[in-house]
Amino acid sequence: MKKQSLLSMQAIIYFSVFVILAAGLFFCGRRLTELKNREGIYYNRARELTADEVKLCQQGMKSGSWKGINREFPVVVVDLEGKVLFSLKEEYRPDEVVNINEIIQQDQSFFQKEKHTVKIAFSLKEQEKVCGFAVFWLDKSFLGKDGEQKELFSAILPVFISMAAVFFLLAFFLIYTKKRVLGPVKEMVSATKAITEGDYHVQVLKAAGGKLSGNDIEKLSYYFELMRDELKARAEREEELKRSQKELMTCISHDFKTPIAIIKAYGEGIRDGIDGGNDEKVKKFASIIVAKTENLTKMLGDLLEHFQTELNRMTVHREEQYIREFFDGLAFEFKQLVESHQMEFTYVNQAPDLVLSYDERRLSQAFSNLIDNSIKYGRKQGGSILFSVELLQVKNCLSIQVADNGKGIDRADIPFVFEKFYRGEKSRNTKIAGAGLGLSICKYIVERHGGEICLESGEEKGTRVFVLLPV
Repeated sequence: MKKQSLLSMQAIIYFSVFVILAAGLFFCGRRLTELKNREGIYYNRARELTADEVKLCQQGMKSGSWKGINREFPVVVVDLEGKVLFSLKEEYRPDEVVNINEIIQQDQSFFQKEKHTVKIAFSLKEQEKVCGFAVFWLDKSFLGKDGEQKELFSAILPVFISMAAVFFLLAFFLIYTKKRVLGPVKEMVSATKAITEGDYHVQVLKAAGGKLSGNDIEKLSYYFELMRDELKARAEREEELKRSQKELMTCISHDFKTPIAIIKAYGEGIRDGIDGGNDEKVKKFASIIVAKTENLTKMLGDLLEHFQTELNRMTVHREEQYIREFFDGLAFEFKQLVESHQMEFTYVNQAPDLVLSYDERRLSQAFSNLIDNSIKYGRKQGGSILFSVELLQVKNCLSIQVADNGKGIDRADIPFVFEKFYRGEKSRNTKIAGAGLGLSICKYIVERHGGEICLESGEEKGTRVFVLLPV
């Protein structure tokens, strides 16, 4: 069936019903009009009764003998000139010449005078040529009532046929409506009720027979299902966000617990005079307190940035600036930081001094997170970090690499390292601070610059993180 809207189908159905009923009434009315001439009711019956007599009349014209003709059926036989050759009617005598048209045809005066008689004329042929006419006068009572009943039935038959056609057409439309309209609507009611109760798994048929129909209701059910899928996805994202928030609280309680306990212990030690008045110990205790406080500050900063990315409120103000001075400045800062952890730092910049549109503060934050990760997970002895910049002309982008020779990342963990709160440290090593938000924040910042971030790593093979920014 050709795709069409429900409204157009209704119009077609109603028009078809009108045409069918109109056709039935037209043919019925036409037939009844014909039957106003009462001869029409008996005409077919009269032809059946006189069939044999017509043959005898035709033979009589050839032989001149009129034997065998049924005397109960008044008949007059005339030739083409109107001469009466044989007659069983008193009004017409043999050898009399009559008007052929008058004897053959019927007019209104005949019906008025002969109300109980049917006149029927047959042409008589000889060698396939008309040579005369046989005219019969039959009494209607002799024809019986069956002919009248049959003719009346045949007259109203078109009405019955049109009514049957309309019935089947409406039955088809009812079945179609139930299957393609009421069915999907009922499913949408059930799905809507389930959605209000928080259940997004009640499906609505997207298409009939695996194909999207042009029916308006099926289109509605299709887009309703898309809406349900979207609501389901949003609900799942909300659940994931709630789960992430719970994990966040777990991370906070776990990661904050140790440094706070250390700060408390060393603070109590200074208060209670455990240091014995030794200035060196006081300085050492104070240094530990400062370091742990900085760790807490860093973690709180990551959490704040995370919430900003979740709410899409982390501002990124891009401006067109040259890149060499920016990366040279970053490399100088990173060199001091890395070397303070007794690790080797290498900086390579092979890119020309291009002008890019970027947010200096946010990119600095992203690369600082990458360097911090390399320091945390790098080798404590003989560790090294590479910070390089180059232009990839094939991809028309700027490639910034941060690489270390640390213990690397397990292959199974690589697909998840950019997810929020994910940490490869399954044992939750308390010596490595952080809530697992650094890389997810880096990814957010890079993507807001229209770039992409990826990494290569393997156990005991170090880690290489690549940031690609479009030129």
